[in-house]
Amino acid sequence: MERSKVTKLASPPILTLLAAVFVSAFNTGCNRAPDGPQFLARGRQQVEKKEYARALIEFRNASRLLPRSAEPYHEAALAYLALGDYRTAYLSLIKATEVDPNYAPAHKKLAELIGSNVAGSKDPEVLKEAERRVQAALAIAPESTEALSALGMTEYMMGKPENATKHLEAALNKFPQNLQAAKGLASIRLNQKDFAGAEEILKKVAAESKSGEAYVALARFYLLNSRVADAEATYRRAISINPKNGAALADLARLQFSQGKKDEAEKTILALSTLPDPQYRSFYGIYLFEQGKHAEAIKEFERRVAEDPKDRAAFGRLVSAYLFLNRFPDAETLVRSALKKNPKDTDALLERGRLYLITSKVTEAQNDLQQVLKLQPDSAIAHYLLAGVHRARGERLIQRDQLGEALRLDPNLLAARVALVQALIVGGAAKTSLEIIKQAPKEQADALPLLLERNWALLGTNERGELKKSIDRGLSMYPGSTDLKFQDALLKLENKDYAGCRKALDQVLAANPQYALAIGTLVKSYLVQNQPALARQTLDRFATQYPQSAPIQSMLGQYLAANGDFPGARKAFKTAIAADPTLLSAQVAAAYVELADQKFADAKRMLESIPSTPTTSVERDLGLAQLEEKMGNKMAAIPHYRRVIEADPNNLPALNSLAYLLANDGGQVDEALKYAQRAAELSPNSPFVEDTLGWVFYRKGLYSAAVQHLENAVAKNPLPVLKYHLAMAYLKSGDVRKGRSYLERARAADPAPPEAQEAARVLAEVSRP
Repeated sequence: MERSKVTKLASPPILTLLAAVFVSAFNTGCNRAPDGPQFLARGRQQVEKKEYARALIEFRNASRLLPRSAEPYHEAALAYLALGDYRTAYLSLIKATEVDPNYAPAHKKLAELIGSNVAGSKDPEVLKEAERRVQAALAIAPESTEALSALGMTEYMMGKPENATKHLEAALNKFPQNLQAAKGLASIRLNQKDFAGAEEILKKVAAESKSGEAYVALARFYLLNSRVADAEATYRRAISINPKNGAALADLARLQFSQGKKDEAEKTILALSTLPDPQYRSFYGIYLFEQGKHAEAIKEFERRVAEDPKDRAAFGRLVSAYLFLNRFPDAETLVRSALKKNPKDTDALLERGRLYLITSKVTEAQNDLQQVLKLQPDSAIAHYLLAGVHRARGERLIQRDQLGEALRLDPNLLAARVALVQALIVGGAAKTSLEIIKQAPKEQADALPLLLERNWALLGTNERGELKKSIDRGLSMYPGSTDLKFQDALLKLENKDYAGCRKALDQVLAANPQYALAIGTLVKSYLVQNQPALARQTLDRFATQYPQSAPIQSMLGQYLAANGDFPGARKAFKTAIAADPTLLSAQVAAAYVELADQKFADAKRMLESIPSTPTTSVERDLGLAQLEEKMGNKMAAIPHYRRVIEADPNNLPALNSLAYLLANDGGQVDEALKYAQRAAELSPNSPFVEDTLGWVFYRKGLYSAAVQHLENAVAKNPLPVLKYHLAMAYLKSGDVRKGRSYLERARAADPAPPEAQEAARVLAEVSRP
């Protein structure tokens, strides 16, 4: 299975990058302000202008001049919240309460933040800490309904519904418009199956507050209970109160889309994208792109960038769209323009590095990314992309190190975690990959990419029971995922549930008829049941139906080559390469056809013309090594085998062949033993691996050990060459009778291989008086 192919790299989370810049600025501000209050005033002015980066610099300066004041930290927290950086805001509020334990505004805001985010947490330590901080807030500000509400939510998550109800009701009695308390109390009622009671609470707070946010909460309650018409009407009520209510518009658009009202959904999304809130500006362009209206989406993205060149999220989105559509010159023009204005624009350097990586300009990508790290050493995205550079060069250990550093800097960088897990699985470290998955932030624990990788890791560790539970759980959360259904089909195939396997594959192929791996698995399901006619019929059907699908045509070529139909295989591979000239795996497979058909000149020409990439280097060098061996150039094969093992240390054919060549022709017996023993660890039951290990011991002069392994090899597969090896080992160990016996058997089966002459020489040597 091809697990490492990545055609596009995820766009960096620009907001996260900006937040990192803001934190850096906050920690390094200037020292030239005349006094702290002036800096505070300046910071508030910048917040009013929504210039949060500048505001944070001012607040940092104020905190230096007012070391015993909680106010600068509290104001900074509000700025971080405006940026969506809740974690840093939380830490800043904690700092405020530590600097001045009696500063009520910080305690209230901290309680409010805890109440908003504690729902869903199951960590006892987290909940205990939240309870402690909320109670501290109540001690300072006993009238705070935010703190009462937060305490109620925390107690609810701690399994104290009676206490939670008491505190939430108290918060509502003090302030009937407290939406947070109302939502918490409604959640308790829902868990008690009191749907009417939950609805009444939310309706009352909406009527009391006449707040669009309250009506959004009520609408979401209706959706949760499948009351779609009520939900839609309530969303419209929220929008009538405030036509710029982004949450209501976004929810309504999703609802309309789910009902098939695409035209209405598009109008709602267009209205949403005109709101002043930056988080909604991109929605219309993204919607157009997802609907396949790429030209219109590009125009929308370009318009956004032209309107606000400082909007880095819009800039990154436009570059990503260009890259997705393979409009590489447009992407390069855009980033070059940005770098012309500012050569130290790290966002533009990151995007150009990503572009260079996709277009295989590895050195150029590395230069840009290293420049980013000089300017911004804590850039997790730069390390993540730099890992792609090392992957392209086959430097797998350095790739893992870079991914690990990216996660150290930003544990929330899901793309880096997924890439590291994939690299570990490919490298045979599936157990380690499971530990990396366990370390993911709780909010990512159920993310589909991690669930999929966890399943591949469980497959690699042979934990079939746990794998089934994981797949079933995943399908309950993502019932439409074809990747999960494919994994389910693979598990059923391993369990010999052929009917269940095909049923799952039918669902996968109904959603994605050109899913090549699913087609290959369907073919395999017939082959393992010894039904080659049905296997061929299935493959022909898909190949005829999708003649322009390069993966399917390539699969047909591999099937035909495996069954000795070289002309048919050549035709299929030619079709695949014509459909997609970039499908290097098809080019490699086509070269192997020539190798199998002993057309060595053609095979060599084809293999040498294929560029060495992470997805082709192993098979390319393995083919060239086998080609040199078949042509009698055994010493020329050794460097190719070495390169294969360097890229893939567990490549069994390369380990076994290199060990044999080094011992037999290269005169490097000690090194040969290392590779032979590794091959035996990977495949202890292979007669050819046993033969190689035995022959290496023979070359080292350890004849008793050689006999033991060579006996096992011959017992498993009595090929003449294996008998010749065993005969020589017996002769050298002093058992001439057995040596002669096996030599006679070998000669009877094949009298003329190269081993025959050497065996005759050894017999003559031990027979001398």
